[in-house]
Amino acid sequence: MQMQLTMTIRDIHGGDGFVRYIEAKEEKLSRTKSNARTRADIGVKIETSVNEVTTELVKKEVNTFRLENGKPTIRLGGAHGKLWGCFKAIRTSLYTLGDPAFKSARLMDMLQVTPIWVTLEPLAEMQLQQLPQILNGPGHPMIITDYDVIPLAKCEVTLTFPDAIQKQVATLVDQLRFTSFLNKRRASIVELQYDHAAAPPTAP
Repeated sequence: MQMQLTMTIRDIHGGDGFVRYIEAKEEKLSRTKSNARTRADIGVKIETSVNEVTTELVKKEVNTFRLENGKPTIRLGGAHGKLWGCFKAIRTSLYTLGDPAFKSARLMDMLQVTPIWVTLEPLAEMQLQQLPQILNGPGHPMIITDYDVIPLAKCEVTLTFPDAIQKQVATLVDQLRFTSFLNKRRASIVELQYDHAAAPPTAP
C-alpha cells in the first residue's frame, strides 16, 4: 500500500554538509585611546578619548541546501532520511507510553519513504539567520553559526508499507503535527494532508 503525504513545513534550516560562503566584517580589535591636556590660560586639565575599532573582511560559512534544478532539496526519504528517523522516534515514544500496537521495532523495517531527496517548494523567501550554540568544551564557549532558513515550504513524499500496518502508519503520520524535526530540530509541520494511492503492481 502507498500513502501520499503533502506537508507544509515551517522554519526549515539548511545543513547536511552543504555550505556556501559570504563575506562579512569581523571585529578584531577594540580599544579606547585617552589624551589629557592642561589649558595654560585656566590651569584645568581636559581629557579626551577616541574609540578605535579594527575590523577584518572574512569569508563565513553558511549552512545551506542541496540544489536540484535550482530548487532546494532536503533528505527526507530513505532508511537514514529525516522523516523516517522522525517516524522511528515517534514509534519509540508510543511504545514507551505503553501502546501495544508499537511494541515491535520491526515495524520500521516495513516502512519506506521516497524519494530520498525531496524538492521543497518555498512559500516565503529564504532568509539568512544566525543560531547561537554552546559547545561542550572547557568553559562551554558559545559560537554563532549561520544558516539559510526557508520560513515556509511545501513538499510531497510517498510512504510504502504492507496493508497489515496501515493503522500504525496512520497513527505515526498524525503524530507528525506535534513533533519538531529536521536540522537543529527547529522545523514543524503546520499543515498535513495524506491520500491513499493504489499499490504498485507486483512483478510477475
